[in-house]
Amino acid sequence: MSGRGEPRELIEEHEDDFDPDNDETRRELEGVRERTLPKDVLREVRDLQQKIADIQVQVDDMLDVDLLTDDIESSYKEIDEKFTGDDAKAKRRRTATERQKKKLAEQDRLARDKRRRTIIILLTGITLGALAGGATALKLLFLDKLPAGQYAQKDIDTAKEVVEKYNTLPDDTFWKSITEWVRTKTPSYQTQLMLAGYIKELAKKPDEIKWGDIEKGDLIDKLLDAVDTSKSSATMYELAPTFKHDGKPLQRAIVADLLENAVSALLDDDKGDVS
Repeated sequence: MSGRGEPRELIEEHEDDFDPDNDETRRELEGVRERTLPKDVLREVRDLQQKIADIQVQVDDMLDVDLLTDDIESSYKEIDEKFTGDDAKAKRRRTATERQKKKLAEQDRLARDKRRRTIIILLTGITLGALAGGATALKLLFLDKLPAGQYAQKDIDTAKEVVEKYNTLPDDTFWKSITEWVRTKTPSYQTQLMLAGYIKELAKKPDEIKWGDIEKGDLIDKLLDAVDTSKSSATMYELAPTFKHDGKPLQRAIVADLLENAVSALLDDDKGDVS
C-alpha cells in the first residue's frame, strides 16, 4: 500500500484544492508529473502543452483581429467636407452609403472575414511588394488601435514604417494597383465597399474640402456613368484619381470616399451580388 506521501494519492486527496491558475499550484503539479510520469510520456505531455500554447496565440490573434476590424468597420474615418450649396444628390448618396455599410456589417462573420483578409493582403501587398499574413498584416497596419503595451517597440517601429510606406506611395502607383486588382479579380460590390472604407481608414487625414454647389454629386455620377459605359467597375478606379478640385488632384481619402458612394449606388441596383 502507498503511504500518504505518494504523489498520485496526494493529487486525488487534494484535487479540489488545486487552483490551476495559481503559479505555485502549477509548479507543484509539474513536479508531481516529473516524478510520476515516464520520460517519453512526459515529453509527449510537454509537446502537447506547447501545441496548445501555440494555438492559444493564434486564437488570441484572431480575436484581436475580429475586435479590431469590428471597431474599424463600425465607424470608418470620414472626410471633413462642406457644401457651398445644397447638393441634395450627394447627401442622398451619403445616406445610401451608410445604409449599405450597415447591411454589410450585419452579414455573417465568415463572409466579412473573407473580405477583410482579401483587402488587408491586397493593401499590404501594394505597400510591401509582397503578400503578408492576414492577421499579422492587419495588426501592423492598425497597431495604434490595439491595447498599449501589448507589443514590443520593434513591432511598433515596423508598424509605423509600413503605414508610412503606404501613405507615401505615389497615388498614381497606388490607384493603378487597385484598378488592376479590381479588373483581374472582379470582386463583389460588397468587397469594393469595404475596400474603399479601409483605404480611407489608412490614408492620411485629408484637408477640409469645400465642394461646389453640385460638384460632389456630379463626380459620383461620372463614376457611375463610366461603369455603365464600360460594364466594368474597374473603370471607376482609373477615373476617380483624375478628378481635380480647385485645379488640384483630390487626396487619396477623398477619392476613396467618392468611390465608396459610387459603389453603394451600384449595390442599390445589384441585389444578387453577395460574393
